Amino acid sequence: MLVEFTVGNYRSFRDDATLSLVATKLKAQESSTDERNVMDCSTGLELLRSAAVYGANASGKSNLVRALRTMREMVLGSVGRPGHKPSLPAEPFLLEVGKDEDPCYFEIVLKAPEARYRYGFEFTRSEIVAEWLYRTKKRETKLFMREGQEFSMSATFAKEGKGLEDKTRSDTLFLSVCAQFNSAIAMEVVDWFWRLRVVSGINLREASMVTAVGIHNNEEQRASVEDLLSRFDLGFTSVRTEKKSIDPKIQELIRMVTDVQGGDADTEEPVNISVYTQHPRLDENGNEVGTVDLDMLRHESAGTQRLFELAGPFLSALSNNFVLVIDEFTARLHPLLTLKLIEVFHGANQPDCRAQMIITTHDTHILDLKLFRRDQIWFTEKTKMGNSTLYSLAEIKNVRNDASIDKEYFRGRYGGIPRLGRLAADAILSRSDEESER
Repeated sequence: MLVEFTVGNYRSFRDDATLSLVATKLKAQESSTDERNVMDCSTGLELLRSAAVYGANASGKSNLVRALRTMREMVLGSVGRPGHKPSLPAEPFLLEVGKDEDPCYFEIVLKAPEARYRYGFEFTRSEIVAEWLYRTKKRETKLFMREGQEFSMSATFAKEGKGLEDKTRSDTLFLSVCAQFNSAIAMEVVDWFWRLRVVSGINLREASMVTAVGIHNNEEQRASVEDLLSRFDLGFTSVRTEKKSIDPKIQELIRMVTDVQGGDADTEEPVNISVYTQHPRLDENGNEVGTVDLDMLRHESAGTQRLFELAGPFLSALSNNFVLVIDEFTARLHPLLTLKLIEVFHGANQPDCRAQMIITTHDTHILDLKLFRRDQIWFTEKTKMGNSTLYSLAEIKNVRNDASIDKEYFRGRYGGIPRLGRLAADAILSRSDEESER
């Protein structure tokens, strides 16, 4: 489970910014909201099941997601191929003189089965500047600390990591190297990063393929996806998949690109999975006389395609206790469908379900204190210096549990909106009120 994530000097985040999923002492308007959205980790730690991040365009929401994805990719792919030394994905803040010379900073606190870990590193385009790992059972203790190519380890970690310092290049994470050599502690942390799933961007064709391949290979997963989609009254009763070979010329191009990017060119032959939805076919009297299959990409709406794209990662998170991060979660979705998806996720509150979800969104229809607690609602906002800040609604004073959060947000009380002026916000709210009265 994710406890908190901190990013600094990365893209629009000049200063350290922390997203925390630790539940505060506040109480929701309705006790059922607390029961659904707070998980007791049985160690005096209560974590939130989800968080929603709001903010104007270019305020830093996507950069927060990108930072999480970059940290994941660095941990899981740090070692790379022998002789393959790409530049590190450092993207420092560029709007202040001198910051581009400073290292980027990532730190994460995670709850693994055996303990809580605090792991982080600083890096430039060419090297890992610093790296550290701490573990908390009854109290926090240092496992290792790295400054450049100088390493110090506790007696506990030295049993697993001693001797691996010389095998760790200046552009490689020590944690990843230790995991490759079967360090139990390092493997537990690296396994957590594998269970962190980040879905970025409005065009989620990659997520769509994950869903398609999953239901093509697993009937149980197909049933789960169909059950989820059936809750949204989309007009079809089932989905089927069809495996099609890719043109040999395209296959060769994929292999070439994979080889250049440092992947394994000898993996299984790439395939294309087509998805079809099964709709009832009716006679002139409205009686069902059969079914017809429609191509998902050609005939279904953008909203239906979006739901299908999200279904695979969404259900995998719930069944495997993943941490799921989705950028632009509500893109192309009707507000009622968005609300239903979040309710489904919050409703999976069995004692053994430890899945978490972090979303970025502009949809104010879900900005509701009956759906989220105040510490689950976060905002990104840019200062006059052009750097992003990150804060939660729980940090803002005098917010009542029965407040109309969506309207107050539009009026700019909490920040995180485009600077269009008070008159523009009032005009939008006036139109909204008029529509509600009709």
